Amino acid sequence: MNRVESHAPSASRWWLGLLGLALLGCAAAAAVGWMRAAQSRHDLRLRDQEVARLQEAARKTERQLQQLQVGQDELERYRKQAEEVHRLRGQYQEWQRLKEEHAALKAENDRLRIALGGAPVARGSWIGISLTPGPGGAGVAVLTLAPGGPAANSGLQAGDVILAVDATPVTTFQQLKELIRAKPPGQAVVLDLSRQGTRFQLSVPAAPMPSFD
Repeated sequence: MNRVESHAPSASRWWLGLLGLALLGCAAAAAVGWMRAAQSRHDLRLRDQEVARLQEAARKTERQLQQLQVGQDELERYRKQAEEVHRLRGQYQEWQRLKEEHAALKAENDRLRIALGGAPVARGSWIGISLTPGPGGAGVAVLTLAPGGPAANSGLQAGDVILAVDATPVTTFQQLKELIRAKPPGQAVVLDLSRQGTRFQLSVPAAPMPSFD
């Protein structure tokens, strides 16, 4: 009887020890779970901070792109203004050249008229265009057209490249002008043209060259 009773405290201690280990295991598991949850919250905060940083960087980049676009728009506007100034300068220079040419023609006309005893002398023909070098040295390009002039009324356009006059190839301003000037007023001038890569012919009636008096 005494031996049986002596084993009872040992069994109790064994169960208590087992219970302690179980509680310790639960506590350890709880501690690990809490640490994992804390780590997850920390990682989530870091991700939120990284997302916020990336969003701010994206907004900054977007602002920079908008500023860059504004700058590009300004540069494009200045480029177009510069092109327009260049075009107007070329038009003005061509007009000045025409005035000087007409003044020389008028002086020669007056000299011949005096030499012929006052008889009128023809100034030649024109079709109402100003010119600029053709692309790659091919022909001569139409810079401007006189409003209501023969060329404008016949469908010629600024930018058209004149390759030949009455089947005679032209490469210089002077050559083209001399060919047109030699045509009698009212007679058709047949132009071989190139417009945006398309070649065709156009007939333009020659008109008496106007006077700048």
